[in-house]
Amino acid sequence: MTGYKMTPGLAKLLTKKLLDECWHKYTTTDKYTCIICKKMFVANRTFTTPDDAHAVMLALKKKGIYGQFYMWAKIKFTSEDRHVYFDEWVWDLWFHSNDERFCALAGRFMEGRK
Repeated sequence: MTGYKMTPGLAKLLTKKLLDECWHKYTTTDKYTCIICKKMFVANRTFTTPDDAHAVMLALKKKGIYGQFYMWAKIKFTSEDRHVYFDEWVWDLWFHSNDERFCALAGRFMEGRK
């Protein structure tokens, strides 16, 4: 499974739809205060860190869709590489060992839930 990189579109989708957080926007005259939530000195999540991956996992569980995500990923993964047996150890090793890949996959899953 290749090509699972975080994009700005996936990051925005995860932020707004899964985490229910503000996707911060700034003006050219005020680069320090978000025009949506009015918080100062905040950056949007990159979804490439362990903290972001953990937040995504917790949000999937909180919304009750972690099992659906797991099954979707299992089908997606085995359809792309038919030589791999998908089991819990594959899930832990392949998906949870790379925070960006896990978040990007969650973003692709959430795209299909629009």
